[in-house]
Amino acid sequence: MMPLAFSETMRGVVRDAGGTPHLVEFDVTIGAPALRHFLHRGDADLRGVIRAEPWARDAPVEGRFHIDTHGMDYALEFTTEEGAQARLVGRKDLDPARLLPSMTTLHTRLLVDGRERATGTLHFDLNEVVALGASLRLRGDRRPRDIRRRPPGREVDPAPPLGRRHQRLLAACAAVLIPPGDHVPPVDGDTIDGALGVIAGFPGHVQVLLARALDALALWARLRTGRPFSALPVDRRAALMADLDHLGPGGAGLRLLLGVAIRTAHFGRTDYLHAVGAPTFDRPTCEPSTAEPPQAWRRNILCPDDLDPTTDIDADVVVVGTGAGGAVVAAELAERGCGVALVEAGAFYDRTEFSGPPQDRLARFYDDGGMRFSVGNTVISIPTGRMVGGSTAINSGTCFRTPPAVLAEWRSRGFPAEFHPDHFDRWFRKVETELQVAPGDARWLGAVAEVVARGAEALGAHHHPLPRNAPGCDGQGVCPVGCPTDARRSTNVSYVPRALRAGAALFSGMELRHLHRRGQRVAAVEARGQTSTGAPRRLRIRARAVVIAAGTLNSPRLLADNGIRLPHLGRNLSIHPALGMFARLPDPVAPWRAIPQGYGVTGLVDPRLRFEGFYLPPQLSGGLLPADGRLLTRWMDAADRVVQYGFMVRDGSVGRVRRGPGGRPLIHYSLTPELLDLFARGAAALAELLLAGGAESVLTGISGQPTVDSRTAAADLRHQVRHPSQLRLAAFHPLGTCRMAASPDEGVVDFDHRVFGTDNLYVIDGSSVPSSLGVNPQVTI
Repeated sequence: MMPLAFSETMRGVVRDAGGTPHLVEFDVTIGAPALRHFLHRGDADLRGVIRAEPWARDAPVEGRFHIDTHGMDYALEFTTEEGAQARLVGRKDLDPARLLPSMTTLHTRLLVDGRERATGTLHFDLNEVVALGASLRLRGDRRPRDIRRRPPGREVDPAPPLGRRHQRLLAACAAVLIPPGDHVPPVDGDTIDGALGVIAGFPGHVQVLLARALDALALWARLRTGRPFSALPVDRRAALMADLDHLGPGGAGLRLLLGVAIRTAHFGRTDYLHAVGAPTFDRPTCEPSTAEPPQAWRRNILCPDDLDPTTDIDADVVVVGTGAGGAVVAAELAERGCGVALVEAGAFYDRTEFSGPPQDRLARFYDDGGMRFSVGNTVISIPTGRMVGGSTAINSGTCFRTPPAVLAEWRSRGFPAEFHPDHFDRWFRKVETELQVAPGDARWLGAVAEVVARGAEALGAHHHPLPRNAPGCDGQGVCPVGCPTDARRSTNVSYVPRALRAGAALFSGMELRHLHRRGQRVAAVEARGQTSTGAPRRLRIRARAVVIAAGTLNSPRLLADNGIRLPHLGRNLSIHPALGMFARLPDPVAPWRAIPQGYGVTGLVDPRLRFEGFYLPPQLSGGLLPADGRLLTRWMDAADRVVQYGFMVRDGSVGRVRRGPGGRPLIHYSLTPELLDLFARGAAALAELLLAGGAESVLTGISGQPTVDSRTAAADLRHQVRHPSQLRLAAFHPLGTCRMAASPDEGVVDFDHRVFGTDNLYVIDGSSVPSSLGVNPQVTI
């Protein structure tokens, strides 16, 4: 017996007899007790939720699913808001000539008490192929190994995360993606072994999705050529992989997923790193001094190994999360004499643990191993930290005040006088003093700053070192995977120790599961964790007040899972999307020995664009570089001459986050036409700036125009960007999913950060920030 289950979301518009449109959306799990039964009869059960206003708002739904050679039938039953019995019935008619559209279009009828009330069409968004693939479970299979979730100290299963068939497919892909070069070695068994190690660090749902992507590629090859993918010539394999781009952002996302493990492993090989002169980071860069006194506050950090199977405590305030919001609240309250308990899902890491291969650190320090992406009209990577310090411990340390124009916007929405820039000034000064904010040290700005300065001068723009919270930084270039010297004043170095010195307790490795509510009050919270031997631990904290500070992508899910029902919960997401480019210089510059984000440019194109640096070492940039094949090899051969720079765009509150497969955040975000135009204009300006500054060539991150070698070609990029899926984007500043507002009709928390409809539940993190800032948000939060 091999049970089958997968999730599906469909949405669209139905119209009633009067022609009035109604949005319908359902999110269901389709399951069958046995795969053989499903393949033979085509029958399965449906369970989930449906929204079909005004009839139902997130109502539970059950029903049946049937598939045959001609189509798929859906029958969903639910109870309306008025208590009537309702059914949504629909069919997908399969057309071999238009297979993909016919598989994603559901013609529906809505019936209430047996009478037809509306008809219309729902669609499965191809951009949600990632969520669909991640939800697929053949539960008789051996589950892919996820060593990142394995408690430390447990025996590691030596079985690889992919079977032999998938490994052969992976090797066949690798030969297409990375041909050998002057310094780039040929793909061999070491590369595949390394790729399997990278995949083993992926979260389980991404491992499942990767296996499904390989299956899809094999099927695609059979349908197109009649031959196995692995048996095809390299050029034919390359053409088939390129075809994925024609499936839109979902296909582009699968192609990225197929390549990232192979490329990360290959460019993390020591023979390659030695050939280009890059550091391997295999040992701690800064050993602790033997004379360093023990830090007493660390005795207040408790991990699951320190707890009894069940631990019950009392506190004045419990704070869930230790990033830019939670750590500050904990420090301020503890220093005022409150009994504070901090609960953090991630671990506490000493600075000597910020060592080793960057790809391994990514798996340890980031939510889902850094493999979080949005779904929409383009795939966007949105990495966030999972450790004490949150994302402050893996950002580049850039610190800006909230722009006065943004504060003025909030005041226009009815925010109180405290949000006037004059009132905010004293809070800015206090934070900047604690974080020791100052411009980056000129000695460590690197060659990229010289290129950018020359380019900005040529274009008539202002340029300057960026303000940072890293006194004593010596430019080791690994900010995104942990500062080995503790120079960066992230909250694990600043506010968390302050809270612990004042008597707060920190429970690390414990994930919030339940808010125990009594009416409008939260009486206690419950967190769960595992010891190093896998034994479960339960922590219950009774408190007078509860502060949720789990981050923009996690906080709304925690609230929704615990019965908070507000119309704006999880909505109004802004992410500050970014486009990065790579510039090849004439001479070697050792780009890895510099501040990753040390130099800025203003006055180009539009005030909503912010130009700032970034840097990823070859072990990580090789996995994400927007190139394949010979082009990829040429650029990775020249890694010692390649600098990185980019820009971010201030966006509107256009996204949404909700519960996805396995309880993980499912992030919906699509670029608007206005944002796409800003990216097109910004891309042209950035490429021209880098070329004017002395670059020989620029790798753009834009499909259809991967490189530009002249300022004329750079300027033409503005006309080359026609669709969001052409852009290889990332985003590092998600905000707004529990936004502050004057009423529950506009947001989730009031001006005291209290969740509407509750007495003692607060949200204080990026999710409560009312809108996109257009600058790095740590100081604001």
